[in-house]
Amino acid sequence: MFTGPAKKSPQLDKLVITPKNIDYQTCNVTVTANEGGTVSPAGTTAVTEGESFTLTITPDAYYHVESVVVNGETVTVTDNTYTLDSVTSETTIEVTFAPDVTRDDLQALVDAADGKVGEWYTSGWDAYAKAIADATELLKEENPSVSALGEAKTAIETTLAALVEREQYTTEDPFYFPNEKGVSVTLEAEFAQLHNVELASDGQWALCVAEADWASHGEFINCLNQQDTISFPYEAKTAGTYTVTATVAETATHTAATSDPVTFTISKASQTAPAAPTAARTGSGSCGTAWR
Repeated sequence: MFTGPAKKSPQLDKLVITPKNIDYQTCNVTVTANEGGTVSPAGTTAVTEGESFTLTITPDAYYHVESVVVNGETVTVTDNTYTLDSVTSETTIEVTFAPDVTRDDLQALVDAADGKVGEWYTSGWDAYAKAIADATELLKEENPSVSALGEAKTAIETTLAALVEREQYTTEDPFYFPNEKGVSVTLEAEFAQLHNVELASDGQWALCVAEADWASHGEFINCLNQQDTISFPYEAKTAGTYTVTATVAETATHTAATSDPVTFTISKASQTAPAAPTAARTGSGSCGTAWR
């Protein structure tokens, strides 16, 4: 209590108080974390009451911070750093790391490669196929490490992004006939060079490449009408007899059917792409059949 002297009324402006001997309390901040990264400082740290505490969180490669829980409540972390501005009591911080990639994630990427063939691409196929093969072998292991899974996933995604889609065969980039007995190679029709002949009977049905889910590569040759032709520049390194079987689908039902095999002979091995052989189909002028 403050009071003025007798018979006087002083005007009080302010009081300045300076601590002389105060015992500040210390509070323990205890930090725990699972595998998948490091925290600093780890364990228990004594912090003077009222001071701040900053935690730095560093995930290992192919891990991320899944959650940070302070005294039972999940908090938001920015740039893998969390700060308590003023520590006033005992505090516990639990950090949970989680892997970026799981076995199922990698398996999904491998499964997505099923059905893809090198013919669909002009470059990048060998690297992609190797990444898929390596991942397939890794998935045979009982407990592959997270880093191994992550590296395999990165390899697949990188090589997949580097694949260059083929548009059509050319004399500079011809179709190669198989030269090993008993080995068949698929020749996608949509990679042909199209030679459309405009006839009055064609109407709106001009020869073209169209898209459809039912097609083996998602595309097919549509409206191969009378006098239209498609051709494929090719290279055959081995002379011999070859059999070609075409797959067609009726437009109305998209029901696929194979043609009767056609046998032809290449009497002389071609080391450079010769004049392209022609595959032709005559029709009534309507768009009734699709080649794929």
